[in-house]
Amino acid sequence: KGRRWKDPYSIIPFKNKIFFKNRLVNNQTKLHLQQKQIREISTIVYLKPENGRMQFKIDAENKVHESREDNNFNYFINIVFKGFGPQPRATVNRIKMMPESPATLNCNQKVTISYRYFSTFKGIYIKVHPLTNNKRAAGVFVSDPKLYTAGSRAGKQFFTVKSGNVIINKVLIQILDQKTGRQLHQKSISVRYEFRN
Repeated sequence: KGRRWKDPYSIIPFKNKIFFKNRLVNNQTKLHLQQKQIREISTIVYLKPENGRMQFKIDAENKVHESREDNNFNYFINIVFKGFGPQPRATVNRIKMMPESPATLNCNQKVTISYRYFSTFKGIYIKVHPLTNNKRAAGVFVSDPKLYTAGSRAGKQFFTVKSGNVIINKVLIQILDQKTGRQLHQKSISVRYEFRN
């Protein structure tokens, strides 16, 4: 916005002030304008993750003669911050399998998977997928997905192969949101379990 100086032949420094929630967060000093000049001014303001109104006080100390002197504190925008603070999350770790891989097993022998999970969601399902070359292993049987609540706890599931000669070379563990079914986390583990009739 252009400003007219009381003395058009001098350059008088002026200040802009920026407030957030009525707190001074930035003080722009040593700003200058020529008569009728329009200038773009940039600044950086560091704010906490909170919602509130930001106000710009132009020529905060009224150094510049203007056609209107009563509107210097009328520039404001409302800011809503999103994505700050701790985000909902779910993870699984400390995964152990018994018997340990690699192993050769008879059909219907179980591989037990134990783990710990952490979740901030109210309800999650943890699913286990034994795979052969990234596809569901033939003849595989997996225990039902477990439903867990928020927190950090231990869990356990198992899988086996009912019949056939099958090699399982990967186990995929998924965490799903109980409410939406959306995948929240997954972990892939390379293994080698050879099941034989």
